[in-house]
This record gives sequence, C-alpha cells and structure tokens, in this order.
Amino acid sequence: MTSPYAPPPSSSLQKPPSLVATDQFGNPLPQLLDQPRCCSAGLGWTWLVNAFALLKQEFLLWVGMGFALLLILIFANFIPFIGGMAGYFILIFIGGMMQGCAAQAQGEELRFDHLFAGFKTHIEQLLILCLLYFAASLASIVIALIVVLLFGGFSLAMFSGGLDSMMLNMDDLNLFLFVMIIVLFMLLLMIPIMMAIWFAPALIVLHNMDAMTAMKKSFQGCWVNMLPFTVYGLILMVALPLLVLFTLGLGLLIITPWMIIGYYTSYRDVWTDQPMVEIS
Repeated sequence: MTSPYAPPPSSSLQKPPSLVATDQFGNPLPQLLDQPRCCSAGLGWTWLVNAFALLKQEFLLWVGMGFALLLILIFANFIPFIGGMAGYFILIFIGGMMQGCAAQAQGEELRFDHLFAGFKTHIEQLLILCLLYFAASLASIVIALIVVLLFGGFSLAMFSGGLDSMMLNMDDLNLFLFVMIIVLFMLLLMIPIMMAIWFAPALIVLHNMDAMTAMKKSFQGCWVNMLPFTVYGLILMVALPLLVLFTLGLGLLIITPWMIIGYYTSYRDVWTDQPMVEIS
C-alpha cells in the first residue's frame, strides 16, 4: 500500500531548474548576486580601464550620446521650474545608457536611442529614484543650513565687539576653518546619498528592481567596496581636471560617457555572477 505521505510516482522531489535569460547567442546573461562581491582595491583602476575600453569600441557613438546629454541638461536649466531638477532627472538617461552598456558588453548593437531607453522601459521606477534622490539631497541641504546657522551664531557671539589686528587675523583663520568644516560636513552628508544612487539605475533597468530596494542594495554594494571606490575617486580627482585643462573643456565630451560607463563596469564586478575581464 502506498503511504499517504509519499510523493506520487510521477513526481520529483527536485525543483525544476530555473530559466536563465540568455543573449542572442544563447549565452547566459549576468545574474544578480544575493550579496555584493567585496572587490580588491585595485579593481577601482580596472573599472576605469574597462569603461574606457567600452568607450573606445564605439567612440563616436558614445561621445555623441554624451554630447546630447550635456545639451539636454544645459537647455533644461533655462526651463522654469524644471531647470533646478535637471541634475536629478539625469538618472533616467543613465538608466537607458546602462541598457546600452549591457547590450554592447554582450556583443549586441549599441544604438543612440539607448540614451532614451529608460523613458520607454522603466520610467516609473527611475522617476521615483529621481524624486528620492532630490528629497535626500534637499534634506542634506536643510541639515547643512541648520548647522551653518548654529555655528554662525556661535561665531558671532564669540567674536562680536572690538578686536585688535591680531584678533582680526585670528578671525580669518577661524573663518577658513569654519568654511572647511561646512564643506566636510556637506561631503559627509552627500557621500551616503551617492552610495545609494551609484548602482541603482543599473539594478532597476537590468534586474527590474524597485527604486527603494535598488537604493538599499546600491548602498550595501558601495559600503563593502569602500577601498576600490576610494581608488576610483582618487584617480578621477587627478585625471579629470587635467583632461579638461589640456583639452580646453572639450574633454567633457569624453568624461561624461566615460564616467557613466564606469557605473556599469563597477556594477558588473560588484553585483553580478559575471565579473568583467579586462577589455582590450
């Protein structure tokens, strides 16, 4: 007699294998990891190298997309009530360019209309991401203003009244220190926001993630990779001003797509099961 607890003879205890999305050549697409990969510090350099390699492969097309994006941002700044938000809505364009990066990395065609692909495929979640980015930035500005008022009131209370020349010199020093404290404080507020934004467009458009979850995972991925991101940032701090200076500003046409592609190359190493090998 068959036990009532035994599975039917035709059934299997093993779960059927999950279907893995593939590209046009049948190769499996990069799959999202449950937890971010902790990368070595040197990969901060590799992300930039791979980003430039992808840029070089479709140089004119990427430069054209970057130039169009810069024009859109410039003209958007002249539109009432929209200009101030232009810097936040750039995330929608970045989402589309992430799809372009993925297509190119998978051997598919990179097209100019990838610049606008985010509006067609994931506009709702990308728009929510823009609004969350705006809200977080606004909150950081408000907090910074409160700190400025508190420190400013304290400074005025300390240094009001008659002061001799030595005290005036001390005032200059204190003013410099005051400004530096405010700048550092603003950086401390903005760094977590940028960490929450960095991977979010790629996670939304390439893995159909909602904006809030994408921000949480982006922050998590950046948090465990502080060393490579520090290397990445230090290199850009040196390279970008030199590139702009020696090209009389034309370097921005290269810098814009290069930095955006860098979002993709870092995402592949941190969040997928297919890290990018060095591209020649």
